[in-house]
Amino acid sequence: MGGKWRVNSGTGKVSDVAGDSQRLQFSFQANALPWVLPPEAAKGYAMTKAGHKMSNERLVISGLEPGRYDLSIGGVKVGTYAHTQLAAKIELQANQVTPQYKQALVVAQLNKERNEKAIHPLRNTWAQLRNKFTRPGKLGTDEYKEFRITFDKNVASLNQLAAKYEDKIYAANQPHNLQYEIAPVDE
Repeated sequence: MGGKWRVNSGTGKVSDVAGDSQRLQFSFQANALPWVLPPEAAKGYAMTKAGHKMSNERLVISGLEPGRYDLSIGGVKVGTYAHTQLAAKIELQANQVTPQYKQALVVAQLNKERNEKAIHPLRNTWAQLRNKFTRPGKLGTDEYKEFRITFDKNVASLNQLAAKYEDKIYAANQPHNLQYEIAPVDE
């Protein structure tokens, strides 16, 4: 508008906007990372359109001169699009090349590892306690005390491991301020 780009977002903070009719640059600090799942869940994620419905990370750029444009985020080329595609909308949440996707994948992998190494074993440990008291011939007092000492140690250790993973997850899930650049394809 009036020779200047107007950039806005409802899902983060835009700053440092610059450009002309063929180029656009801006910084974007997202409120959250896109929803990314480990690769083994990718088929279900795609089939249900989960990213589109629950984590839509879209980019719309109107006003570019006709042509094809490279989109770079954080200095990484993430795709090439026609000006008409950019004006209509592109969705980035499932673009595995974007820095934010890669960061979110690290978080997803940490959460998967937390579940495998801490949460599932913790649930199994609690199931052992339940099973000790629901089967015929319940434990005697001494046997219960011995079992309970081991049980309490295991629960404390697994809870501590889960907490360490949670700290890693929360440290890794903070969105970075990323530089976006749209520029004509060099031919």
